[in-house]
Amino acid sequence: MGLLGYTVRRLAGLGLVLLGVSILVFVLLRGMPGVDPLSAYITPGLPMSPEALKGLRDELHLDQPLPLQYVYYVADLLRGDWGYSRTAAQLVISALIDRLPATVELAVSAVLLSTAIGVPAGIIAALRRDRAPDIVVRVVSITGISFPVFWLGILLQLVFFYYAGQLGLPALPSRGRVDDLVALQYPLSPITGFFLIDSLLTGNLAFFASALAHLVLPAFTLSLIGLATIVRIMRASMLEVLRQDYILLARSKGLPLRTVLLRHALRNAITPVLTTAGTTLGILLGGAVVVETVFSWPGIGRLAAQGILNNDSVLVVGFALFVATMMVLVNLAVDILYAVVDPRVRY
Repeated sequence: MGLLGYTVRRLAGLGLVLLGVSILVFVLLRGMPGVDPLSAYITPGLPMSPEALKGLRDELHLDQPLPLQYVYYVADLLRGDWGYSRTAAQLVISALIDRLPATVELAVSAVLLSTAIGVPAGIIAALRRDRAPDIVVRVVSITGISFPVFWLGILLQLVFFYYAGQLGLPALPSRGRVDDLVALQYPLSPITGFFLIDSLLTGNLAFFASALAHLVLPAFTLSLIGLATIVRIMRASMLEVLRQDYILLARSKGLPLRTVLLRHALRNAITPVLTTAGTTLGILLGGAVVVETVFSWPGIGRLAAQGILNNDSVLVVGFALFVATMMVLVNLAVDILYAVVDPRVRY
């Protein structure tokens, strides 16, 4: 059926996955014994009369049997009504969409950084197998991923923000997406919601420089989550490709090593890295909670962390559905990219 048929089948599978996720989060939100789902819609400390509580329960269909409540719940989701978040003081879907560009910008930068470092490091390790460069690359990558992300983020803040500032050296920002003074002096006209892209499109170089500086530390911290995996997979894949007959034939013809690597080996060896990078991107889009909290990055991860602390279950459930959707879409995009990168892949 080809790529189009495969895409249609995967989109149908997307619906089934989201259906399963919606059932799971609905049970956690409303089906747990001893938990009144109405509490998620009541502001703590704000008294409500019994009549008001009854009216709210009727409005939310909480007086109906649980299966019927799920039908109303799915109908609300399809209409875009994901509930109201006390934490964000706005609708859940609006809060997530407003903060999504910040998370995407951070996650994509982290994946690009880990790939830009991991692919060359894996190639070097494969070409120098069991020698000093190979050992150094593996030790450094494993050591980096072994550190807790929150600890590494705090350490980077301490070194590149606090100590660098104390010594009079150029310091990197430790919180936020852009300097407040820069945002006031050089206001940005939003186009896509991505600070780096919008500042370049509008020619606001001062804003771009500030946004880029604020991105360095959180992106580097987050990149270490997938770096070790990319290095190991790239090394193993390159070793396997270098043993193939067509590579030996190309080398025997006297082709330079650079040509053999770039034209013949890399395109075939990098396919497994795409899976890892795509999976990592999906994970980071929903799992950057710790890094966003440490660096005060205003993304959906930090919003979810605030929702957990505020017992905002409506927001947390919406976050789970949102992340599940992005994960499936990212994996679909990676699978489609296979056919572009590797002509041997057919659907």
